[in-house]
Amino acid sequence: MKILFVFTGGTISTTLKDSVLKVDESKPYALIRAYEDRFGIDFEYDCISPYLELSENNTGKHLDELCACVKNNTQKDYDGIIVTHGTDTLQYSACALAYVLGNNCIPVCLVSAAFPLDDSKSNALVNLHGAVMMIKNKLGKGVFVPYKNAGEDEIVIHRGTRLLPSLPFSSELKSVKNQEYGRFVRGKKSDYNFLKNGITEREDIALPFTPRFSLASSVLLLNAHPGMIYPELSQKVKYVLISSYHSGTIDTKSTEARAFYLRAWERGIKVYVSGVKNGDIYESATEFSNLNIITLNLSPISAYIKIWLMANSNTHQDSVLQPLGGDTVTNY
Repeated sequence: MKILFVFTGGTISTTLKDSVLKVDESKPYALIRAYEDRFGIDFEYDCISPYLELSENNTGKHLDELCACVKNNTQKDYDGIIVTHGTDTLQYSACALAYVLGNNCIPVCLVSAAFPLDDSKSNALVNLHGAVMMIKNKLGKGVFVPYKNAGEDEIVIHRGTRLLPSLPFSSELKSVKNQEYGRFVRGKKSDYNFLKNGITEREDIALPFTPRFSLASSVLLLNAHPGMIYPELSQKVKYVLISSYHSGTIDTKSTEARAFYLRAWERGIKVYVSGVKNGDIYESATEFSNLNIITLNLSPISAYIKIWLMANSNTHQDSVLQPLGGDTVTNY
């Protein structure tokens, strides 16, 4: 077995000095040495690094560099690729890779850590172990995020397009409606047994075009909240995405909200709302069609990345509504 490590930075590659966490160029290799000490290494590997950065500083340029780096290496003689990444924007990079690569490529696993490698609370090595086990046992194709939350004994394997934003003050990682790909459960022996969920998986192929995240995003992302101030729509804005309340609703009644949707429609700006499930709806949601609001049965991060990707590739409207990379949320 042969694995490619792609180091990009983040907490997993930091050192704490004078109460400040900074990216340390030696840490990625320290991660591999620590993994070997704990689990052993019975595979070949190569290492590359397109950039090393705290993930909160990532931009569209970083997404383009990451997607190009990983995609170029999926056709080489690797059984899988492991990307080390920071937790702050982990979901965005995982989603971008999942859309660009599809679900029919060698396994690509993004590995992160809630705490630096030297911290006893770090989940870096166990998350990396989940990635290695995914690749070694050929347990799936596409983009995955293995992650063990604090206080839990299982390594959950998330699809790159199903991740939810992390809650404030929390490093926990969750899939939308807990629809993860599977999980490694501790068995009687020292290793883990893999349990796959029952969600039907599409084998989406890679996109036929080159992603252009480095082009300025034309997506205005808003989060629904009471007393919302609706911004002016500048010439840069071509699409509006509103992350809904948990029930798949947004304000469709107030004068301010309706005026905003009308301004967008008059300007030819498409308005999307993410997190809207199929089935029974609230009365407020019956106004979506009247206000020209398009619903997406996706996590807010997936919806944002998908619109950004498609908009900059001139393949927008219909493609956003089509399932891709296992992103569509099912009703169970």
